[in-house]
Order: sequence, then structure tokens, then C-alpha cells
Amino acid sequence: MRKSTLIWMFLAAVASVLLFHTSQQVLEKRARVADLSAATAREKESLHVLKAEWSYLNQPERLEKLAAENLDLTPATAEHMVKVADLDAALAAPPPPAKPVTKAVPQKPKPKTVVIKKPAPPPPARPKQPAIKNAHTATPGDFSALMSNLGVRR
Repeated sequence: MRKSTLIWMFLAAVASVLLFHTSQQVLEKRARVADLSAATAREKESLHVLKAEWSYLNQPERLEKLAAENLDLTPATAEHMVKVADLDAALAAPPPPAKPVTKAVPQKPKPKTVVIKKPAPPPPARPKQPAIKNAHTATPGDFSALMSNLGVRR
């Protein structure tokens, strides 16, 4: 075989290896794009679920009912109202107490004491709350289940 034939065969082999490598990179990038598209769709669905939950939780009737059950609120009456002048008098700082005049008596130095701090007790156990499903793992069919769990009727 001639030398030029070997060179052309070598160049063809190099070109085929480069073409194969490039096609593999394209396949990997397409798979990455598909994964990102699926992740974007999942995030959009979870956002939709969270917006629905937010609108349910912020319904004025529901908040009013919860406030009535959990807060001890009463309507404001005339006794609750004060004049601005009364506020100034009530909020004025009291004068500092007068210091008594005493003779300086030399005092013995106090012995140094060592304070040993005990570790703080562990915080009290929190009551278990019902588990909330992670919105990122929610599937499109979970929306109706979520709303029924929250007590929303259609």
C-alpha cells in the first residue's frame, strides 16, 4: 500500500472517532435538556399546588373563624381610647432616685467565687404535627387529594 492511502485511512479513522464522540455528547445534552424540562414541569405543578394551598389558607372566613377560636379579642370601646396628652404623661420617664449621702467605709475585698454552670435542660418535646407531603414530589393527581385533605369541598 501506498503511503498516502495509509494517511487517508488514518484521517478517516480519526474523523469517525470524533464524529462518534460528538454524537455521544449530543445525546447526553439532549437527555439533560429532557431532565431539566421534566424538573421544570414538576416545579410548575408544585407551584400551582402551593398557590392553591395559600389561597385556601388565606380565606377571610377561615381566618376569622380561627381568630375567634384561638384569640381572645374584643371590639375596641371608648375606655380603650386615650388622648395624646395622657399618653405623654404616662410614657414620661420617672426621675432617677436620689442617691443617699453616706460616708465611704473601706470594705474588705470579697473572695473570688467560682461559678459552675449546669448545661441547659433540653427543650420540651414539640407535639407531633401531621406530616405535610412535600410539594416537590407531588404528582398532578395529588392536587385533588391535597384539597380534600385540607377540607375543601367542590
